[in-house]
Amino acid sequence: MAMAERNWRRTRAALLVNAAVLFICLGMQTVAGYGQGLTGRWVVLGKALDNGEQLKSIVELKQNGNVLTGSMKNLDYTVELRGTATGNHFEIFAAWSPTRPFLVGDLVNGELHAVERGRRPLVATPTTGTDDLPTVSYIEPPPLHNVSSNGLARTPPMGWNS
Repeated sequence: MAMAERNWRRTRAALLVNAAVLFICLGMQTVAGYGQGLTGRWVVLGKALDNGEQLKSIVELKQNGNVLTGSMKNLDYTVELRGTATGNHFEIFAAWSPTRPFLVGDLVNGELHAVERGRRPLVATPTTGTDDLPTVSYIEPPPLHNVSSNGLARTPPMGWNS
């Protein structure tokens, strides 16, 4: 009886050790997968404007293996992005310069820490519900119509050379 109990304890201890090793391995894979989490929408906050608003850009990234694709939008422009990711490090190229990196950086604690065009450091955080760019609604121009001539400026003014 003592021998059977001893064998049972050894078997149970071996099972517990194997289960612990399995959970540690699964946990390490989860952390490694988290390090690859560049997919999503990220907001980059810029300088504060005179009216109190803050400039912002929205970076949308999609990661497929080591390949990154996406876009960066702000009020001035939208640019298509392509790049690579190795672990937590990434290099992203803009459409206008496919050989010089637009953004180079790392994913650190859920934030993108990068340098834009080799000059300006920036930090991008995951977007929230309030992190959208303002939209400008279209205003219909007034209809065109003929205007009667009043005789002024029928020919270009002479003597002006700009």
